[in-house]
Amino acid sequence: MVLKNQIEKHGVPNIRSGIAMFLPIEILFSTLRRIKGFSVDLRRRKENILQALEIMDNRICEKGCKAIENFEEKESDVFAAGVIMLAHTVLNFRQFEKYYWPTLKKYIDATVRADKLGMIFTEGSMEHLIEFFREIPKGHFLLVVELDDIRKLRTALPNLSFAGGYPSQLLGHGTMQECIDYAKRMIDEIGNDGRLIITTDKMLAFRNDAKRENLEAVNNFIREYGVYK
Repeated sequence: MVLKNQIEKHGVPNIRSGIAMFLPIEILFSTLRRIKGFSVDLRRRKENILQALEIMDNRICEKGCKAIENFEEKESDVFAAGVIMLAHTVLNFRQFEKYYWPTLKKYIDATVRADKLGMIFTEGSMEHLIEFFREIPKGHFLLVVELDDIRKLRTALPNLSFAGGYPSQLLGHGTMQECIDYAKRMIDEIGNDGRLIITTDKMLAFRNDAKRENLEAVNNFIREYGVYK
């Protein structure tokens, strides 16, 4: 009912639509081995990791990539598929290249082949992996940023659109004018070509994470000033 009201009553696009891709390495990291076990495996059981990823890749990714290509979008949909990245936070550049990128690249390629839009949420920092993301064809992906400087990434990765970067701390403790001024700077500095969705850098999960008047003021300002024409 909430989603229906969001779409039909308020006209807010459904960013949760599409195929949710949970990559094999994320299953190892978050479910099967957890952070401690996965970290030990990276040092002692490298071949086992590769074997496990190959088995899951054949079963999960092939099916998921086909689903992306066959996904029939509705008018209210935004993305054909989405990936949440967590395991990259414990991987260095070479480890990411060996264990993570091959499967992620399959998801990216499937989205591009289908000429659709995809979303990648990077928890924590991904700045050390910028080189890989430069390979993504322009016009197909939105990168959701958490801890990294969105201005720096926006300059380094002109092939991507971005979401995130607005400090939730400001919504909870700043004045209304400070909140509006920050939104204006984001739009002027990194959103002037339209490839920016302003969202908070952290989830607003508790009552005091944001003042109602600040959130409403920023939303109203963005709807008036932040429309790309």
